[in-house]
Formats: sequence, structure tokens, C-alpha cells
Amino acid sequence: MHVGGRVAQEELAILRGRTEFAKRLGVNIQSKQVSSTSVTNDKSSTVGAQVTHEDTKQRDIKVLVKEKWRDPDADILWVWLVPSDE
Repeated sequence: MHVGGRVAQEELAILRGRTEFAKRLGVNIQSKQVSSTSVTNDKSSTVGAQVTHEDTKQRDIKVLVKEKWRDPDADILWVWLVPSDE
């Protein structure tokens, strides 16, 4: 589940997968996501922001989304990423 909906959940899953590939190849990707919720008079609002910094040392990390699927019982989004030369 993601406060930004399914699209934001998918983007975050891809970013996390890409970060894992980068770690294996010696590239540093730092990503920080912050969200805050405020409640006033029984009304709530949520604001989120994400910042990503990449230190690639002149190396590009490219991945391709091979497939994605959702586990309906656990409500988990799975994303299968593979390295890409494109």
C-alpha cells in the first residue's frame, strides 16, 4: 500500500529494484521518501516527497521491467527487473 496510490507504489518498487542492481554493481543510489499526515477538525491530509541522489561514477544502471504482478491475498506488488543494455 502506498499513500500515492498504485502508480506511486509501482514507481517505488522499480526504484528499489534498480537500487539493488546498483548496489551489486558498486554504484551508490540514495533515495529518501518522507510523508506527513495532519488532522484538523476530523479531516486529514497527507503530503509526500521523494529525493534521489545517484553517484554512478560514469556508469549507467539500466533495467527493464520484465513483468509485474500483485499478490491479492497479501496486497503486495512484485516487479521483475532485468539488466538492459539499451
